[in-house]
Amino acid sequence: MMSLVPDFRVTNTLRLDSHADFGGVAATVEDVLELQAEADRRRLALLPLGQGSNVIPMPRLHRLVCHMAIRGIEIVEDRGNDVLLLVGAGEDWDGLVRWCIEQQFYGIENLSLIPGSVGAAPVQNIGAYGVEIGSFIEWVEVAERGTLNRYDRSACRFAYRSSVFQHKDGIAITAVALRLSRAAHPVLTHREVAAALRDQGITTPTPQEVAHAIIRIRSNKLPDPNHHPNAGSFFKNPYVAAEDLPRLKALVPDLVHFPDAKGVKLSAAQLIDRAGWKNKPARGLVCWHKQPLVVVNQQAGDAREVLAFASAIRDDIQRRYGVALDLEPTVLR
Repeated sequence: MMSLVPDFRVTNTLRLDSHADFGGVAATVEDVLELQAEADRRRLALLPLGQGSNVIPMPRLHRLVCHMAIRGIEIVEDRGNDVLLLVGAGEDWDGLVRWCIEQQFYGIENLSLIPGSVGAAPVQNIGAYGVEIGSFIEWVEVAERGTLNRYDRSACRFAYRSSVFQHKDGIAITAVALRLSRAAHPVLTHREVAAALRDQGITTPTPQEVAHAIIRIRSNKLPDPNHHPNAGSFFKNPYVAAEDLPRLKALVPDLVHFPDAKGVKLSAAQLIDRAGWKNKPARGLVCWHKQPLVVVNQQAGDAREVLAFASAIRDDIQRRYGVALDLEPTVLR
């Protein structure tokens, strides 16, 4: 029997004070199934949690936390040009990316330096610099109602910063299967990455060079959560209809926008910056001075203060530009 801890501290990179009714550390699939059964017995919702890098937990969660600590990287298929990896949900995401680059398994190098665990990656369909993790997922192993199930890529219903796992209660991702390639196909569609490589005189970059460029970009622009508590990007980039562009360009002449199948995607960071929120403190919280999309906790005690600050930003952007911003981190209640 694993140890069940009452008043379990909820790990989160915002360093907010939060405790759950109960919790336990799951180092094996059997531990996860045991915690699921215990949650059912106590009539509590199960909350799988890794490093807490993309969550905003309320002060008290009437839940049973399953702190995911399943480790391991296994090569389950090797077809010469591509490999299929099965990775434990408790593995560190950036550690996995670095390991894959060392092994010359390519595809996810653009997702370097993203904080969090492997099990959390499919939930938000993490993406950066022209790449989304959903493109490389073969299946996701999930503990569900006391059994292990596989969700193949289509069943995961990946979309921009979303997946089916955001709408399922009581499940826990235990492993992720990734199909990667030994052939290098660097993705250079993001202008910052292309510019960084061009400035170094690199015209045909290796995956290692792409990863190093992205690490430099992220390190220069984003705060380290170990020193500046944050949950990464706080708002999703919003979409508007094409007919809204003339009105918005009149307000923001150099409006950053990207047409795609869902409409026109705008830069939430640009709108927040132009609205004057960069480095504007409020109750111990501030938008990071190099990237206003990131909210840094300087001394806020709990999630209620963070959500009030976020609401003030959202209301201001709606009033100024008529654009609705959605939170990217999950609010845990």
